[in-house]
Amino acid sequence: MRGAWRDWRPPQSEADWDGHPFPYARADGGAWVHLSHDGGRTWEHTVEVAIDPYRGAFSPKGAAQLAGGDLLLALGSHNYDPLHVSFIVRSRDGGRSWERPVEVARQEGKEFSEPSVAQLSSGKLLLVSREEIEGHLHLSTSEDGGETWGVPRELPIYGFPSHCVSLGDGRAVVVYGRRRAPYGIRAVVSEDEGDSWSDEIVIRDDFRDGNLGYPAVIEYQPGQLFTAYYGEDPDGVTCIQGTYFDV
Repeated sequence: MRGAWRDWRPPQSEADWDGHPFPYARADGGAWVHLSHDGGRTWEHTVEVAIDPYRGAFSPKGAAQLAGGDLLLALGSHNYDPLHVSFIVRSRDGGRSWERPVEVARQEGKEFSEPSVAQLSSGKLLLVSREEIEGHLHLSTSEDGGETWGVPRELPIYGFPSHCVSLGDGRAVVVYGRRRAPYGIRAVVSEDEGDSWSDEIVIRDDFRDGNLGYPAVIEYQPGQLFTAYYGEDPDGVTCIQGTYFDV
């Protein structure tokens, strides 16, 4: 089927969507950013993000604002892109324009996608990528504001789409879905800027299968977090759920 995916094109009419056998699928339509200045009530500006040489771009998370005001958007090329990379794009004007991609993670035999990026209080950047082949999260770091990145490092963490955030006390937290038994939502904490990570924190372990994940997390009080994610309820209905937890 991968060969057929390479022939996809962006939809050109509503009829294209109606006739598409996979209406949830992402084709080669590029990447776009939409801006709102009233909390999402209206949207007054849309800009295309240049992603060449990559075939596509996708992120389940929003852009991260750096201490200096720049925006970094972490993106992954689609899984049918032969490059299989994570990359970032930068905006220096609040999202009205975006610079060319900077590649973050690529390794032979790996398929990186769906990254999230966070800046620590020291200025160091952590970018965590999903890896499609073996399922372990990979960490990339930058010491110069995202201009250059180190070699991605495999973490001993089995998990799919993750969210990496920086806490007010300087620690980093990664929350992720676990799509093998025991199924659930988990987290790890780093106190040394990503050099090492805690044992897994089990947020949920009561799902009946792997139809779950894509958590997003916020720190609403020091050390107190809330994460939202999707999963099936006891009746088998897929829905958005959430959990409070402390670290």
